[in-house]
Amino acid sequence: MSLKKNLAPPLLLLPLWLYLLLNLACGNPDGSCIDGECDCPTGASCEFSCEQPPCNVDCRGKNDACAGDCAQGECYCGAESFCQFECSRPPCEVDCNASSCSGECANGSCTCSANASCDFQCNASPCQLSCIENNPACTGQCAGGSCTCGINSNCDFQCLDDNCTFNCEAGAKCLIHCAEGKAGQPECRFSICEATSEKICPDGKTVACGRPCPQEN
Repeated sequence: MSLKKNLAPPLLLLPLWLYLLLNLACGNPDGSCIDGECDCPTGASCEFSCEQPPCNVDCRGKNDACAGDCAQGECYCGAESFCQFECSRPPCEVDCNASSCSGECANGSCTCSANASCDFQCNASPCQLSCIENNPACTGQCAGGSCTCGINSNCDFQCLDDNCTFNCEAGAKCLIHCAEGKAGQPECRFSICEATSEKICPDGKTVACGRPCPQEN
């Protein structure tokens, strides 16, 4: 009996999903990092770590999956991409352009460009959040700064430190999630509510502009 026919290259024994996972964990064959500048070419799938800040991540566009660490730098998510960014060391800024992306801001700003869908977290104050316009979904946390929901956007905001400004522009649908009992107080209300006057929701912790309160949906 020959042993040869019982042997197979190790990778061929792995399920496809495990093979792909190992490739992501061991490195990034489609992108490159040089001196903290991480580039994911158009159409590639990439995952970057940041060994030595500052690090900047550029997902060029049409990236099915692009993840990275914006430590002391900036992360950019190009059009038609799916991106996920973290911030291991402030400051960090995130810019999502006509894409679907989530990211962590810290001592900086997060921008959800026109037509993008975004979800932002604030790791360290100050954090400023801008949903530019026509955003189907834009959610995020502010601290020591402003949250702005642009024209015809759909936004959910939260203030982490009672020191935020909220703006809801024409045609936008906005909610502010407040600490218990703070809804309508100076630290948890809209400075600008273009659609209608703001509405203090019955739960005492939500303020609405241009859309119903959550329990009224």
